[in-house]
Amino acid sequence: MVHLAKSRLDDGHFSTEETEPVPRKYAKRFDFPQPFKEPVEVVCWLNRLDMSSGRDRDYKIRAFADEGDEEGFTAHLNTWDNGELHGAAMCWIAFPKLKPHVDSGRFTTTDVRKRTDPRPKTSSRVKFKQRFAVVPTVLTALSMLDTAGNADLRVRVSVAEVSREGFRWTLETWGDSTLYAAGASWIALGFP
Repeated sequence: MVHLAKSRLDDGHFSTEETEPVPRKYAKRFDFPQPFKEPVEVVCWLNRLDMSSGRDRDYKIRAFADEGDEEGFTAHLNTWDNGELHGAAMCWIAFPKLKPHVDSGRFTTTDVRKRTDPRPKTSSRVKFKQRFAVVPTVLTALSMLDTAGNADLRVRVSVAEVSREGFRWTLETWGDSTLYAAGASWIALGFP
């Protein structure tokens, strides 16, 4: 657990090895050590991946949280269609939704284009829900992948042009890789 600015943040991790799968889906309920006193935001990031690839297998995975409340949430690591997941892991951080000087969210290539229009580079802007007093630090990492399995997995997420109002994100691939879609979660910390 991390304590910042007199307000609580809980963190942890989840691995597919911790639970029995329902076909293509892994889920685990996490209860916070102490309930929060207000609604909670949970940010999830992928940190391990073991998937099959090939002509008939694409890289498809999504890490996310749902069923969240002041007491806990359910973490998910899922694949779909022709994705074959052998193992994966994610980390998470939970904090009060209205925590001052903190904002978070998710962006995906499908915010800009359709999955059926793969491009090597997709970029757009995020506008913060609040205007920060100082330029915040923005941390981001992948939370979803949907790429062709007939080439190496190559995906990069980056953030630029960070201001007190928002930032520009980019999701990209290179070489002979095909990026149908990708997504990332982010957290902005702007403590004065």
